[in-house]
Amino acid sequence: FETVTCGEDVVHGKPDPEMYLLACERAGFAPEECAVVEDSRNGCVSGITAGCHVFAVPDIVPLPQDVVDGCEAVLDTLFDLTAAVKAVC
Repeated sequence: FETVTCGEDVVHGKPDPEMYLLACERAGFAPEECAVVEDSRNGCVSGITAGCHVFAVPDIVPLPQDVVDGCEAVLDTLFDLTAAVKAVC
């Protein structure tokens, strides 16, 4: 990776969008040009609020419908990610 952004780099953690906005800035891309892959409600909300394309692969806890509605796709497995990203591009 050319850049890595961690919780220690931001003041506000997820679901605040600060981490994703900083990651986009460091990478040199606008949020709408970036894809986020998340497994939790807070992570998805963070990416959605930042303006990124969010792809969810939920863990044990199902995502609330309002979060699902904000995602590009909710996938059963990471193996489905490539096709889901291609469908958005």
